[in-house]
Amino acid sequence: MENNKKRLIQTGAVIVIILLIAFLLLIFKDSIFTSSGLINDGGNNIEDGGDNINKPEEPVYSVFPRTPNLSASDFLTYNINIGGSKTDVAKKMIFLNDIYILGETNSADYDFKGKGKRLFLAKLNNSGTLNETHTFLQSDIINFIDADVFSFGSENKIAVLANKNNGFALTSLNLKDYSSNEYFKEGCSAVKMYIKNDCIIVISEFKNANSIINVEITTFSFDLKLLNSYTITYQINLKIKDAFLYADNLLLLIDVSDTKENYYIINKFAINSNTIRSDIKKIYKSENNLSAIKIVPNKNLNISVLYKANSPIALLKLDVLDKDLNIISSFTHTQSDIDDGDVFVNTTYDNSINGLVVSGYYIAAYKNNSCSIDYVCTHGDIQHSDIASLKNIGKINGFVSNRYQNMFLATTESATKTTLIQLITIDKMHALLSNDSFGGSQSDTAVSMRVVDNDNILILANTFSKNYDISNNFGECDVWLTNYCKK
Repeated sequence: MENNKKRLIQTGAVIVIILLIAFLLLIFKDSIFTSSGLINDGGNNIEDGGDNINKPEEPVYSVFPRTPNLSASDFLTYNINIGGSKTDVAKKMIFLNDIYILGETNSADYDFKGKGKRLFLAKLNNSGTLNETHTFLQSDIINFIDADVFSFGSENKIAVLANKNNGFALTSLNLKDYSSNEYFKEGCSAVKMYIKNDCIIVISEFKNANSIINVEITTFSFDLKLLNSYTITYQINLKIKDAFLYADNLLLLIDVSDTKENYYIINKFAINSNTIRSDIKKIYKSENNLSAIKIVPNKNLNISVLYKANSPIALLKLDVLDKDLNIISSFTHTQSDIDDGDVFVNTTYDNSINGLVVSGYYIAAYKNNSCSIDYVCTHGDIQHSDIASLKNIGKINGFVSNRYQNMFLATTESATKTTLIQLITIDKMHALLSNDSFGGSQSDTAVSMRVVDNDNILILANTFSKNYDISNNFGECDVWLTNYCKK
């Protein structure tokens, strides 16, 4: 009996020791096995790191390093691809309780039905789930121009403007049942669209009987009935450079050029559902081959006109005009590295005007009240050391400003000649707060962004990639939407 008790005690002790050893092995297995050489993250014996695994090549970026692993506080809360087996391109993102993306598609499978080049509308909820897609304007589409939302009675609708082979099409989409109606204007090429509280405004160009290009302003009711039209004519071709709608005023910036001299017209209109009236028109001669490119008013009813020239010398110029379109101050800056970059003029939190000229090597901001350079950054002449890292950013696709910071969304070329998406934030003292990159190993192009709140930024892009940040790609080019959470 005594021996049996001893055997039971010994057996129990052995079991306890075995369990203890197993427990210790479970806790320290990673360090034990790794130090013994049984696991080697770069060796040939495991699947993820083996030489036989064809891993996509990490792109090499010449400007900013890619963010390979987002931290716990900086992450993509969701990303979604929308598309088919052909080329699908996003053009506009609209918010109205849900997220609406509009663009062009050539696909007839996966997320899209139909055939041929046509426009699409994709609806997503605020969690990034694709609810449905619809295609429309399925013939002779050349390009998407613009889209915006409006209310007609108790219904929410989206007005979509696109050019066809021989005119423009203005379409109204009902967001309740996706029924649509269309107005087609033959012989015109649409350039801009605005929606007021009582009408839709379309600005277009057309050739008259003498083959001279004229400009036309047309207003439509919300059920797409033609209300009024106004034609701007001149002895030579006109080209719309920019427009700006504020209250009941429409500003047009029009280039008037021939082989000898360059002029530009600034035309201010009073406009509503009943009237299109030209209030003031001024014609200015352009010197040094300057081309006017941007116009915007400020709270004092002054108007900023920003223009530039690339030859025979590279110049940037800012004119400030009073409410009667008379020039009250000007500033000119010579810069040898100006290219055909984008121009943004943004009304900041205090309603002052910042004109932002952005090119591959150049960022310049102007303040409307003083016409002085706010900051300049070039590849060889950094005039503000805090923003030295901003050199060589690419095409700017979005710009958001508040009282604390400026945020740029850019598409930048990498060393491998593909493109990536950059999100750059600087504070009001022009110190670089952050820069982040997104995308995959192929070319990805930013379209627009939306700051949802202090922590979440929606980024809309078009992508040819299907790795790294891009989880999937149905075909040649997909639409990509991601929510970047930055806490």
